[in-house]
Amino acid sequence: MGADKRYVYAGIGILVLVVLAFIFWPRGSTAGIPAGGTVTISFMGAQIPLVAVSGSDIDCIGAPSGYIRVYYDHSSDEYGEYTTVGYAKQGEDADAVISWIKARAEACGFTKTSESSGSAMGAYGTSLSFESTDGQKNMSFDVAVVPGSDGKKYTLIRLSLDVYTEGSAEENTSSTSSGSSSSSPQGIVVSGDLKTWDDTIRPLLSSVFGGVTLTSAVQVPSSGGYGFEYATARPVASGDAQKIVSAFTSAGWQQLSLELTSDHMSIGFMKDKDVVGVDADIEGTTVSVAVYSR
Repeated sequence: MGADKRYVYAGIGILVLVVLAFIFWPRGSTAGIPAGGTVTISFMGAQIPLVAVSGSDIDCIGAPSGYIRVYYDHSSDEYGEYTTVGYAKQGEDADAVISWIKARAEACGFTKTSESSGSAMGAYGTSLSFESTDGQKNMSFDVAVVPGSDGKKYTLIRLSLDVYTEGSAEENTSSTSSGSSSSSPQGIVVSGDLKTWDDTIRPLLSSVFGGVTLTSAVQVPSSGGYGFEYATARPVASGDAQKIVSAFTSAGWQQLSLELTSDHMSIGFMKDKDVVGVDADIEGTTVSVAVYSR
């Protein structure tokens, strides 16, 4: 998987992690978190309570020691079953829990397919992706250390597992990851929600780069995430960061973050309950866009 693809999957993972914080609801306490939802974390400008919820851990993987479950969601469709679990613990524990998920994934028959770490949307985050040896299961893991309202730091985790019905994994991936080839000036042809988001994003990027072509699109059913890659008509320049900000804010999006280095840019936006992350390498010709929509 290329660097641009990693930006897409990592971007989706980080966006999902961010929005999980918005739906935590008070249930109890452990892991150094006081009862009653009295502790909140500052994430994307909002104060979010950290409390325990009911649910189940992912089979074989289990739960990291010392964490409480703060989010649980399970759904299914014709393609398979999708489970997302969130955990939290007081303290900075990212390195230890990354080692834990790598060990558990290997023990449960998964192979790591990608790993990406860095600052994103106001917090330090690391994302990993895994695939089962039979190709029927995809698992993603995200962790971030965020500040609490009590002045302490908390480690927040999202763990998702997609289990595809037999024979559907290849079909589901091919139909959403790359789309079908086309001679259209827009690049590959997509439909449904992917098309809706492409119709939203592509004009904004085109206004900055003098035209872009959609080269890849992926939908992650378990998380409500979408990822897109666009080829630009010219190389990306550092000055394009502010142009992207202007294009999105003019369309009603709120800027959440802007990280610009000598070789990379990462920008976050929010509108209603939708979150978008835009990543690009300076002097590159690809822009990666990750979307989380609720």
